[in-house]
Amino acid sequence: MGVAEQYVKAVNGADTAALLALFADDATLMHPVGIDQGHAEIADFHTDVIFAGQVQMTLARSIEQGNVEVAQLEGTSPLNEDTTVHTVSIFTLNDAGLVQTLEVYYR
Repeated sequence: MGVAEQYVKAVNGADTAALLALFADDATLMHPVGIDQGHAEIADFHTDVIFAGQVQMTLARSIEQGNVEVAQLEGTSPLNEDTTVHTVSIFTLNDAGLVQTLEVYYR
């Protein structure tokens, strides 16, 4: 199971522990709303935005090469049923196989 698939599973389960287990302690999350650094900020963003919005994601496709996985994700929320958010997420892994950076772009 690739890191994107594990990420989707953690998000869909609103499982902070499983989510953080994917990330290096000093990981960086970059998204259109801002930049989050380290486990505490990454957890806060997911709790306050993703989990609070009850976001459910699906993995449309992913491409892995070396230490990078690029995933096309689709997110929906029961709080806004008319909207599907389409993202491209770039996961860069460190030598230990943990996410060092996650860059999220969406429309």
